[in-house]
Amino acid sequence: MLRMLLVRLIIQTTRLAKKQYCKSDEITENKFNLIRQFNVLVEIHYKKEHQVQYYAGLLNKSPKTIANIFSLYSKKTPLQIIQERIITEAKRLFYYTDKSVKEIADELGFEEVAHFSKFFKNCTNQTPSEIKKSSSI
Repeated sequence: MLRMLLVRLIIQTTRLAKKQYCKSDEITENKFNLIRQFNVLVEIHYKKEHQVQYYAGLLNKSPKTIANIFSLYSKKTPLQIIQERIITEAKRLFYYTDKSVKEIADELGFEEVAHFSKFFKNCTNQTPSEIKKSSSI
């Protein structure tokens, strides 16, 4: 019964998303599915892959094609989707674990802590250390 209700919820959510984000005359099912598949792939691979090129390859599309479709139907770029997912996970790890900045950077696929710190600061206007301090209060 719960499975059936979950399926109905997903179907209703998809229909609402189509109405909200896509003009009914211009949308094609393939383009909407491409956006959905991109988001699913980001959710699966964001810890190791941070480039649109990787996801475009999995979808057998060029990065430019992906970007064009997102510009038609989404308010965010593909790179913003990836970056927001990484930042969301980083914040979750800062707030709910005792891991160090280095451990979180490693877990999110950054080879250098400095690169992660710069990325985090550019996206949030806060350093990882500031977030870590505020989460421990």
